[in-house]
Amino acid sequence: MGTADSDFVIERTLGGQAAEFWWRADELGNLAIRRVAARGQTHAAKGRLVRSEELESLLAWMAQREWVLLECLPGKVRDGTAKDGLGRFLCRELGWPPAEATFASHVATVLARAEVLTWNGKKRDMAFRLVTADLGRVRARYELLRAKAAAEAGESRPRQPEPPAAPRRPKPGGPLPPQLDLYERFRALSRELRAQIDSVSGGYHPVEKGGRREAAVRAFLRRVLPGRYRVASGEIVHSSYETSPQVDALIYDSAAPVLLDADASVVVAAESVLAAIEVKPLLRGPELAEAVASLRAVKALRPMTLFRPWGGRAGPPRPTPNPPAFTALFSIDSVQPRHILQTLHELERDTAPALALDCVCMLDRGIIFRAPGLLEPPRPLPPVEKLRPQPLVLLESGDDSLLLFYILLFEQLTLRPSQLPDLRAYAHGLPISKPIFAWPSEKLNA
Repeated sequence: MGTADSDFVIERTLGGQAAEFWWRADELGNLAIRRVAARGQTHAAKGRLVRSEELESLLAWMAQREWVLLECLPGKVRDGTAKDGLGRFLCRELGWPPAEATFASHVATVLARAEVLTWNGKKRDMAFRLVTADLGRVRARYELLRAKAAAEAGESRPRQPEPPAAPRRPKPGGPLPPQLDLYERFRALSRELRAQIDSVSGGYHPVEKGGRREAAVRAFLRRVLPGRYRVASGEIVHSSYETSPQVDALIYDSAAPVLLDADASVVVAAESVLAAIEVKPLLRGPELAEAVASLRAVKALRPMTLFRPWGGRAGPPRPTPNPPAFTALFSIDSVQPRHILQTLHELERDTAPALALDCVCMLDRGIIFRAPGLLEPPRPLPPVEKLRPQPLVLLESGDDSLLLFYILLFEQLTLRPSQLPDLRAYAHGLPISKPIFAWPSEKLNA
């Protein structure tokens, strides 16, 4: 990673798999940490600001214990199997996301090297004990390392003034310009969505609780999707009189006609629906089977009757039928994602590609989708008759699951054409009786 710059200093984590990271201690006692994600952790958080109040709370908690384990694996913290330790404390007591539990290793390293903590020297079952609550030692070590780095770079010798250097890209651990962190934004949205769902999940009536949870998910989709899309619960109707079950969230073009608009739901034509999403509070085998059957019925209503204005004797070319709606399952909590993947394989073993479920999003756990999906740039959708079975892919993406689901949903909506339905097909031939009066008749007969 190179040498430290004038703001951050370099350090290596303790234990057998030591990794370099950058850190800085400011005058207020806050600790800033930046790291380079390891291979396979492209979505891992790269930075964390540990406030002085959080450090003080951590030391006060450790003062009540002899030795404290590290315990910073995100998966164990997330599913509740982590032992009492630093990572668990930072997430459960201070509200850190489970995906950032690994920063406990960096915090412990800084505190141990500053002699605020002592380390048991073990590579496995790593543990720490409080030596002193004096966080001034952290700032003192920071200044020491900073002066050492400056001396090694020759910056301690007096130099003649130099002309301003051309702007250069910041070093990995250096100060970064203000920028949008899309991962952090969606982690915050994920926490906000879960808190909102938890706040509306009270009461004794399961139908009412389910309705409030589904409304929270629909509100989130309206917030993040472009204005050209509408989101509502409702049913899908086909020109052949077939209808789908009630769907928790239908996404359709804002220009599409709504055949029935009630207070709580809508009825839209099959040609208008771009995506259909079912919401489950807890996803297990039975809930998965129920959702798959419901969304399979949605895809069975193949959109066929597209609006085609008359253009003379030949008329315009007949539009290509719309592809089936993108179908997804959104769960608030679930069993292990790998169990969901295995069950989905069993449920769709003999399912035609045109009827297969496209995506499962397990909030804070992971996302299942059809390959290539997120693994490659989006491709144009093939005609229904050319669809081929695609393998299912599981990404145990933790707090980034909501972002990956949103990216996949947005791409699939963009790839689907917004061709409008032929309402004459839904009116079934326009059964208009003979006009009672028409004037002038010679113009009508011309």
